[in-house]
Amino acid sequence: QYTAEDVTLAEEVAQRAALALDNARLYQEARDAIALRDQFLSIAAHELKTPLTVLLGNAQAMERRARRDEQLPERELRAVHLIHEQARRLSRMIAALLDISRLEQGKLSIERGRFDLQALVRRVVDEVQPGLTAHTVEYLASDEPIIVEGDELRLEQVLQNLIGNAVKYSVQGGVVQVQVARQADRAYMSVTDHGMGIPAEDIPHLFERYYRASNIHGDQITGMGIGLYIVKEIVTLHGGSVDVASELGTGSTFTVYLPLRHNTDETMQQGGGVDTPSSNP
Repeated sequence: QYTAEDVTLAEEVAQRAALALDNARLYQEARDAIALRDQFLSIAAHELKTPLTVLLGNAQAMERRARRDEQLPERELRAVHLIHEQARRLSRMIAALLDISRLEQGKLSIERGRFDLQALVRRVVDEVQPGLTAHTVEYLASDEPIIVEGDELRLEQVLQNLIGNAVKYSVQGGVVQVQVARQADRAYMSVTDHGMGIPAEDIPHLFERYYRASNIHGDQITGMGIGLYIVKEIVTLHGGSVDVASELGTGSTFTVYLPLRHNTDETMQQGGGVDTPSSNP
C-alpha cells in the first residue's frame, strides 16, 4: 500500500524523468541541426569557391590591363576596381565561413613547417600596400631571420586579418605599423593603427565569435565579427597567444606571440633587454 506522500514522490520522479527525456531529445535535435548547418556551410563554401575564383581572377586581370593600357575613363576604371575588391571581399567571407565550420567540427588543423617569420610578414606587407589608397603600411623589423615552426599559410591569414582590421577601423586613413621581433623565447608580430580605438569594456570579448565592439555602427563599417575569433583559434593551435591594447580615439595594437623554433646549430634564445612591441602613445 502507498500513501499520499508516496504518490506525490512518484509523480515528481515521473515529471523529472519526462523532463530529462525531453531535454535529451531537444539536445539531440540541436546537435543534428548544427551538424546539418555545418554540412551546408561546407558544401556551399566549396561550391561557391570555384566560380568565385574564376570571377576574381578575371577581375584582377581586367584591372591590371586597364591600368596598363590607360584607355578606360576614370569612371569605368573605378567600376572595375570595385568589382575586383568586392570579389575579394566575398572570397574572404566564404573562406571565413568555411573556417568557422571547421572550427566547430574540430577539423581545423595546421601543417607545420619551418620558415622565417620576417620574410612572411615582409611579403604580406608588400602584397597589401598596392591595394591601399588612404593608408600606408609601415614595416618595422631587423635584418636577422626569426625562425618559427607552424603553418605559413594560416599565419599569413592571421596577419592579413589584423592588417585588414587596422585599415578598416582607421576610417580617416593614416599609417598602420607592423612590427616583428623576438622577445625571450618567443617571436611576436604586432599591428598598430591610429584609428577609432576600442572601448575598455569590449576588449575581453573581442575574440568571441560574431562579437563586434559597441562603438561600431553597421552602416559605417561592415563585418561579421568572426575575423578575430579565427585569428585567436589559429594562434592557439600554434601554441601562441594574442594580446590587445587600445585607447578610444587613439588606436589599437594587436600582438601575436609565437614560440621560436630552437635548433642546436642556431642561437635562438635572447636574454634581457629585448625588443618589445610598439604601443600607442
